[in-house]
Amino acid sequence: MSIDAPSAAQAALPDYSYDPEPSEIGKESRAGRPGAGKSGAGKLWGKDGFTFGDFVDLINPLQHIPVVSNIYRAITGDKLDAGARLLGGGLFGGPIGFIAATANTAIERATGKDLGGHPHGQYCDGGK
Repeated sequence: MSIDAPSAAQAALPDYSYDPEPSEIGKESRAGRPGAGKSGAGKLWGKDGFTFGDFVDLINPLQHIPVVSNIYRAITGDKLDAGARLLGGGLFGGPIGFIAATANTAIERATGKDLGGHPHGQYCDGGK
C-alpha cells in the first residue's frame, strides 16, 4: 500500500514549516518580543555571565517571595536574571517553586514584565 497522498486530516492542517533562505541562516530573529535584538537577551545569566551578584540574588530569599520580591526590586533597583530566578525558585520552593519560576520567566520574556509586574503596572502606572 502506498502512502504518497496526504490524508484528509493532514491536508486540513496548516503548514508551519520554515525553510530559511541561505542568507538568513545564523541571523538573529526579528520577532517582536521585548528584548529581541538586545545583547544578552535569552541568556540564563544576562549579558555579563554568572557573577557574584547573581549568586547573591540566587540565595537571597527576598528575591523569591511573591509580592515581597517585586517590592524589594522596586526599592533596590535590582534585576533578577533568569538563572537566579529558576534556581532560587527551586531552592526555596522545591519542584513547585521551580515550575512557577519557569512560568514567570517565560511570561517575562514574552511580555517584558513578570507576573508581579502586570498588576503593579495596571494599578500604579496608569494601566500601561
